[in-house]
Amino acid sequence: MPLPGPAAANPLQCNTCGVVLSSTSNLKRHFMTHTGERPFRCQVCGVTYTQSNNLKRHYMFTHGGHGGQQSTAAASTACQASNLGTLGP
Repeated sequence: MPLPGPAAANPLQCNTCGVVLSSTSNLKRHFMTHTGERPFRCQVCGVTYTQSNNLKRHYMFTHGGHGGQQSTAAASTACQASNLGTLGP
């Protein structure tokens, strides 16, 4: 998948900002910072992430993990509060 912009001198160099990365996958992930793409969405609260591991961490800590004990409504409330930086009762 070619990245937009002029051809980079180094194939692992970002065409937008010039940073050089160590692998093609790192370059693709980095490029999302320029496009705003956030393809990983929490099915409970809708928050989005650029990387699946960040979504998994969010789900584990905010919604009680895989098969967690919280109800969907309680998990959504906790998620909204944590996204604001405070937890409610």
